[in-house]
Amino acid sequence: VFELDSPGQADLKVYDLSGRLVEELFSGDVPSGPMSCLLDGSHLPAGVYLVRLQTGDQSATVRQVKL
Repeated sequence: VFELDSPGQADLKVYDLSGRLVEELFSGDVPSGPMSCLLDGSHLPAGVYLVRLQTGDQSATVRQVKL
């Protein structure tokens, strides 16, 4: 779940710890307010992944662990 203060372009991507793009969850225009996106990681091997949200000149990254 993420929330944007104003509408705009957003990219939500998953990377492995080597920095390789694993999956692009979303890329496009989004309205302001809360948004959610589901990652079905059933096809991914166990490990640590970085989920990065990029909006304009801001970005946020969180670590996710798949057991």
